[in-house]
Amino acid sequence: MKGRAAAILAVLALAGASGSSGLRLPTAPRCPVFPKTNAWNRRVDKLPVASDSAAVIASIGTGTG
Repeated sequence: MKGRAAAILAVLALAGASGSSGLRLPTAPRCPVFPKTNAWNRRVDKLPVASDSAAVIASIGTGTG
């Protein structure tokens, strides 16, 4: 039980520290977004389409939700 609590504490500490360099939303300054170097901030419009893209989209179900 002590090991689990220590692991949770370590994860929370790392999560808090890693967000300090993230971009901030103007309407939520205490809510960091991803850092500029994060993969979620990269352009994808010119990347090649995956060969199984149609199958992945079909499995998601574009006509639902």
